[in-house]
Amino acid sequence: MKTDTPGFLDVKLTAVTKDAAPWLEALAALGEVEAEEQVAEWTHRRVRTSAILRDMTIRVLGYVGVPTADVRVGWVGADRILSDGTTEIPDVSIADVPRVTGAPSKETWLAALKDVLREAAKTS
Repeated sequence: MKTDTPGFLDVKLTAVTKDAAPWLEALAALGEVEAEEQVAEWTHRRVRTSAILRDMTIRVLGYVGVPTADVRVGWVGADRILSDGTTEIPDVSIADVPRVTGAPSKETWLAALKDVLREAAKTS
C-alpha cells in the first residue's frame, strides 16, 4: 500500500489470468475507473472506491494479464496476486507475495483488498 497522492490510499492488486475480460469487468465493479492503459498483454486500471479509511479514499491499482517471466518484478510490488486457481503463476523468488484464489468477481477483488487492509492494521 502507498499514500503518494494526498487523500488516497492505493492498494496494488495483480490478477494473473489467461482470460482478462471477466477480471477487468469485476475490477470496474469496485468503483469509478479513473485511468486505464494497455501495456503489452497487461491492462492497468486505477479504480477509485467509495471506501474511506482514516480520511483517505481507497483506490485499487489493478494489473490484469497473462503470466510471463518478465512481469515477476511487478508482482514483487503487488500487495496481493489473484488468480482463478487454474492459471499457473511462476514463483516469485525475490519476494513472497501473498496470493488469493477465487472466481473472477467483485467479491474476489474485495477479499484481496480486505486481506491487505487487515494485514496493514496488524502492523501499524
